[in-house]
Amino acid sequence: MVLKIKPFIGVTGITSLKQAKAVIGLFDKSKINMNSEFIPMLGYAVGKHGEIDKKFEHYKRYISVEKLAKSVLKYTKDKALNMIHYSPNTETLDSNDVLYILDIVSKKGCPAVKINIPNPAVEELLKIKKAYPDIIIAFQLPLHMYLKSPLEVVDYMKAFKGAFSYLFLDTRKENCSLICKELSKLPNLSLGLNGGTDPKEISNAIPPFISLLSPIKLSLDVESFLRDDKDNLVLSLTESYIQQATELLK
Repeated sequence: MVLKIKPFIGVTGITSLKQAKAVIGLFDKSKINMNSEFIPMLGYAVGKHGEIDKKFEHYKRYISVEKLAKSVLKYTKDKALNMIHYSPNTETLDSNDVLYILDIVSKKGCPAVKINIPNPAVEELLKIKKAYPDIIIAFQLPLHMYLKSPLEVVDYMKAFKGAFSYLFLDTRKENCSLICKELSKLPNLSLGLNGGTDPKEISNAIPPFISLLSPIKLSLDVESFLRDDKDNLVLSLTESYIQQATELLK
């Protein structure tokens, strides 16, 4: 089944079935589900080959795709948009590695992947879309693009030939609002925000973008701001974020 692209409220860094159940429970509490205007998104950080990169072993936000496929996705596949956050700690995109991961998780209920790479080659992305035409691909606008003019950013995104369904921008960057305004004119590209989505700041950081882009509906995604100093997911922060996001976006 091809999922309709809908705005979402995302929590990234899920690493266990226990966490997934707890976060789904928080979404349910705020009446956010797959039938609501904004759907829940659960993000899973994975490294190269779908493994936990040894360089980031001190982080507790990564999960192996094998563990994800065997336990978590069985529970979450009908309850949230499951999205791999592909973070291989490289500058370039290896489509074969992404396809290897998708071969494991796509049939288990994970129809989306976010590419966390600063300079993905267009041809590598198109290989992924050719192999998985219905896959939902999200992208984080690279930091160097905030130094460009809004029109240059639009041209940069056009070069990807519609491969991306979602594009995320960092609200903390000075010209983020101008870039968002121009990008909102591109067809079939759903915009999302992260950065500045700390539960302590979200009520101030997000409303200006909602007003600027109305009636376009934005997605939100949070990862680091929901974790403690030992990189554990904090459910009280997660609940506060989901509640505030629900109120702001509705």
